[in-house]
Amino acid sequence: MNNTLAILLSDTYKQIHNKIYPKGLTKLVSYWTPRRSMLKNQNKMVFFGLQAFIEEYLVDYFNENFFELTAVEVEHTYKYSMDIQLGNSYDLEPIMKLYKLGYLPIQIRAIPEGTLVPMGIPCIEITNTHPDFAWVVQWIECILQVELWKPCAHATISHMYRELANNYYKMTCDDFLRPEMACSDFGMRGMSCMEEAVRCSSAWLLSFDKTSTIPAIDYIDTYYDACCWTKRIGIGAVSTEHSVMASNYAVDGDEITFVKRLLTELYPNASFSMVSDTYDYWNMIDNILPACKKEIMQHNGKLLVRPDSGDIVEIAVKTIEKLWNVFGGTVNSKGYKVLDPHIGIIYGDGCTLNNVKQVWEELKKKGFAANNIVFGVGAFCFSAVIEPDGHMVVVTRDMFGIAMKATYGIVNGEPIMIYKDPKTDTSHLKKSHKGCCCIYYDDNGELQCEDGYDSIFGNGTLRTVFVDGEACNKETFEDIRERLNGGNKKTKISKITDYLLKDDVIVVMDVDGVLAPYEFSELSHSMTDDEWDKLVASGESPYKDVRPIKLMQKFIQKKGIDKVYTCSKSPSSEIPGKRAFIKNNYNLPDDNIYFTLEKTEKLTVLQTLQQKLGLKPSQIAIVEDTVKTLDYIRAHSDFVTVHVSSFME
Repeated sequence: MNNTLAILLSDTYKQIHNKIYPKGLTKLVSYWTPRRSMLKNQNKMVFFGLQAFIEEYLVDYFNENFFELTAVEVEHTYKYSMDIQLGNSYDLEPIMKLYKLGYLPIQIRAIPEGTLVPMGIPCIEITNTHPDFAWVVQWIECILQVELWKPCAHATISHMYRELANNYYKMTCDDFLRPEMACSDFGMRGMSCMEEAVRCSSAWLLSFDKTSTIPAIDYIDTYYDACCWTKRIGIGAVSTEHSVMASNYAVDGDEITFVKRLLTELYPNASFSMVSDTYDYWNMIDNILPACKKEIMQHNGKLLVRPDSGDIVEIAVKTIEKLWNVFGGTVNSKGYKVLDPHIGIIYGDGCTLNNVKQVWEELKKKGFAANNIVFGVGAFCFSAVIEPDGHMVVVTRDMFGIAMKATYGIVNGEPIMIYKDPKTDTSHLKKSHKGCCCIYYDDNGELQCEDGYDSIFGNGTLRTVFVDGEACNKETFEDIRERLNGGNKKTKISKITDYLLKDDVIVVMDVDGVLAPYEFSELSHSMTDDEWDKLVASGESPYKDVRPIKLMQKFIQKKGIDKVYTCSKSPSSEIPGKRAFIKNNYNLPDDNIYFTLEKTEKLTVLQTLQQKLGLKPSQIAIVEDTVKTLDYIRAHSDFVTVHVSSFME
């Protein structure tokens, strides 16, 4: 984008709306919603890409290309473009006022990424945090739309492939085989630009482990803490292309020489795929590979033949039958044939959802397991979806009818309900929500939305992810993958943790048995009292080598450290070591760490926090491992009491 001034990343009309909203507008609330699916068999959209967008644009790009510039640079650059666009029909003052403020004064709350969102359910809520900048809320629309709709579409398409793989692997493959290895992203070269290729492949990797788009690894590591190296996400493959096959043929005068060289000299200890239709595919299958049987069976890896043209269903099934007849294999635990591990097939051309399903279905009918073939899904399949009836849906923003609409405002201190409902819209696609929305899970675990509220509904389904120029409540790629591939199932266990994650609730946690496991002795939960006292008296902390509990670290990261406190019964001699343990492993500030001499005094701490923060008892929860302490607090107050076992999965 050549470092375009950040505030100019919009279409023209957004630049003048700051002066034509109602006078006295101090609050605006908008929702980003998939309204209707054009796909007959897919009525939910995978929500993905917001966290990366926030970091990349609302934080980094805005800081570098707006707030960190000089006022002269901002004014000159803005006026240059807008004078060309609108002459003098725009107002510079709101732009410079925002620049002087020094941050984007908005709050963004969103459904967790990786959620399968039904049509009509808002994914994102945006509102302003400063009364002078209500116009910024809808200004965000253009940049948000252009950056976000396509990752959601690509994540949904990828999930559709994953569901196919799940189904056929479950029916025909040994249970230890992983369907996330069934397909790879081959789409990079067919994308409109590098940015689209990277984001598409990142969305793909929510559902599968393999891609040929190398930069996707760095992208999800950077924006989603994916830890691709340790998680083995972003796996590629050694593979030939036609230029390799044809140039070696030009030198050798045949194909078999190079095939044998691949097996014995170039990659004797590695699996590889070999494009096999440069000249005569069936000659390769019927004659050349059988002539290389000795080398193939002695090869320390798998040779994947790769047809790259023709009828994918016919060629794939026929190839596997021929390879079985030559190289044999085994019958798996479910009674399906599996080729010898030295040979297989990968198809990287025409791998539409329909074709992939037909290949696996035909193989199943003929008694072959789905893992005999892997697929490389190309750019066309991310650009259009061919439905079972042959109807083609082009992948655009309209595929899920995604729109961002303002629904609520405050003018001169009075609330106003904002909505659109065009009479000419006979399909009712364009009718918006009205007022603030409450998004929640019903008793069947399905997302629902109720509009018409006159204030933002602070429930636990929408979580704050950006406020006043800073990202918050970040999630890892693993969190998002687990949410998507687990099917968004809501369980009784998650009900209490959902409540604890509400924006208006603070959580007070015990330390021993909640944040610190009872592992104070090598083969016992704790050392003796004498041993403990001697260790403390020597100046050493019993908590020095205690590990944190990862589940609690993840919870606190999601909740936000500003809304988590600790309260632990400790003599003064233990406090320094325990405080260091909390700060080093959970990053809580000193002001959020409390100690008492007796467990019953924890009630006093809760009451102190209630008065200090101006909260209701229902907005303060204590997490304990001691039932007796919880019983005491429940009997003497209305604070929320939670046993640590509620966090167990």
